[in-house]
Amino acid sequence: MFSAGVLALLAGCGGGSSSTSTLTALNPYNPSNPDANAVACVPGTDVIGAWKTVANNNTVMPDSPNLNFFSYNQPSINDYGLVVFRGRAKSATTGSGGQPQRGVYTVDVCPAKPAVYTVADTANTLVPQPNNTGAMFNEFPSIPRIDMSSGVLATRGQTEPQWTYTDPTTLLETKVGTAGLYVTLPDGLTTGMNILGAVPEFSSVMRVPNTVSTTPVKFDQFPGSPSVTGGKYVVTKGNYTDTEIVTDPTTGASSPVSVSKTGVYFRDVSSGTSPIQVIADSNTLIPGTTVKFGSTAPPSAANGHVVFTGLDNEDAPSAGGIYLAPIASLPTLTPLVHIGVTPVPNQSGAPLPAPSASAAAPTFTQVGEGLAFDGRYMAFWGAWGTNPKVANSADPGMHGVTLTCATDGNKDLQAACMAQYPSGQTTKYVPNNQGIFIADTTQPGKIWMVADAEQGSATPAQFADFLYWVFSGAPTTTGSSGSGSGAPSSSASGAAGGSGSSGPTDAEPPRWRASSFAAVDGKLGVIFKGSLNPAFFAPASTASAPASSASSSTSTTAASTPASGIYGANFKAGTGVGAVFKVIALGDDMSILDPAAPAGSYVSSLGIEREALRGGWLTLTASSLNALSEGWAGIYATDFPGTAFKVDSATPMPNLILGQ
Repeated sequence: MFSAGVLALLAGCGGGSSSTSTLTALNPYNPSNPDANAVACVPGTDVIGAWKTVANNNTVMPDSPNLNFFSYNQPSINDYGLVVFRGRAKSATTGSGGQPQRGVYTVDVCPAKPAVYTVADTANTLVPQPNNTGAMFNEFPSIPRIDMSSGVLATRGQTEPQWTYTDPTTLLETKVGTAGLYVTLPDGLTTGMNILGAVPEFSSVMRVPNTVSTTPVKFDQFPGSPSVTGGKYVVTKGNYTDTEIVTDPTTGASSPVSVSKTGVYFRDVSSGTSPIQVIADSNTLIPGTTVKFGSTAPPSAANGHVVFTGLDNEDAPSAGGIYLAPIASLPTLTPLVHIGVTPVPNQSGAPLPAPSASAAAPTFTQVGEGLAFDGRYMAFWGAWGTNPKVANSADPGMHGVTLTCATDGNKDLQAACMAQYPSGQTTKYVPNNQGIFIADTTQPGKIWMVADAEQGSATPAQFADFLYWVFSGAPTTTGSSGSGSGAPSSSASGAAGGSGSSGPTDAEPPRWRASSFAAVDGKLGVIFKGSLNPAFFAPASTASAPASSASSSTSTTAASTPASGIYGANFKAGTGVGAVFKVIALGDDMSILDPAAPAGSYVSSLGIEREALRGGWLTLTASSLNALSEGWAGIYATDFPGTAFKVDSATPMPNLILGQ
């Protein structure tokens, strides 16, 4: 039974929060407002055949008219051209003036003059109910995401303590609740999940399900980014601490032990009283084994289903892989990629041959966490040909990369990195053989290679690497982040690393993390981030001619080696994957993306995420510099009305041509 007061509070957890009467640039985004979510959007010529600016350094942050955006993380987009992104802003005339203001924003790309709307920010937005302390947001530590077929958005937020209550055990007044997932519904921003599961008023809704402990257990954190689908389901990774009774085999004595666990969870936010439910967790057996999941990754959801990576051991996987499941409590998991079992395919979908007569055909030995999913097709990173448990310089299947602690960004993360690596550097080992793949989730095992990186092979591959490193986690304390612009601080294997975003990123210790970036639209193909292999393109070609128009992605900078950046490939299920083409690369003229950039600007960083390519739309973030060290950054989008990407015949690699 719920009291009227608790029911009113739970209404703020979906299905009945207060509505926004009129949407303007000074009111929060509301997905039911047709001006903000034009489902019947018809792309114009300003976005078909051209890169259109979603936001750049000239854009004023809504609700804070004296602040201009200067930093952006990778954007997400839905089938109707609605973009959501995390951004930071500072005064256009006086600098940051302290800690930059941060928030989550949305823009409908279709109008001739797109407006930026606030989803939530650190200066103006109260945390939705339950909130009896007047708590505000203080950080949005991961990228927001959007439902593929609606205007419902989901973001993770760190907050001031949001609930004060009398602990029934200690009888002390206690302040709790500093993390949660927040979702936009037609009647306003609402709480999707939070860490109040041990508070009596909210334990029936927010407690961790499927625990060993019989008393309510709260989530510790929701690492990564939540996914949202069906206009009402928020799906996420969750970490928690459970208490189990363990018996000492020697003495026979039993005692409670705290155990860190993880899982993939969902909640129907259309009802304020619907509980969090589990799809798979550390108590779930990996299909086909007697081993339980030791790690899970932030999932992707679409079309009533979810895909996620689950392994026995994140650092040295010997069991697990990628799984498909309906959005239901403890459903049957369908394996899409088995570690050590699933053959690695070529671009036509046929298994790669064995490297020698005495060796077996290669199978996947590692898979990535960032899975792009359009409801049928899934894009992912995978590696083969080596055992990650022997990641050292003597292992012929892996090679070392040098990572350097950042000297800007979050001060606490910088300090944590230096504490772990006093020299400021460390070496990590990555597989020689890795690639980007696309899988048909309706036909498990049907997989095609999009692009590969094979170091040490007789024939050089086009790419050297698809992994990008960042030092992130939850430092002991959190401080303000330094100034900067453009895509998030991350670096390709072998380069200096970034410090990640400001504030805590999750409840896991700070460490170096490697990520790959790919997006998929089954009607078009795959877009991904990669570092090219100079050996493939030798002898060096002459510099490219200047681009003739902004609808071309041709490089305008002289370079002896093709640059790294964002690439793509067409896909047709009947014939496989087409040749790789360049979308935009480091060193390209920034005016290709943004004519407002300072004269002579060249692209210095690029970013995409798993929801960057949907319904024919493509969105990305980029930053640039020029000879005067003038920085510029923004988010850009384009639309493809056809059923295939169009490319030119340039060498050494074709270029994407916008429009049809």
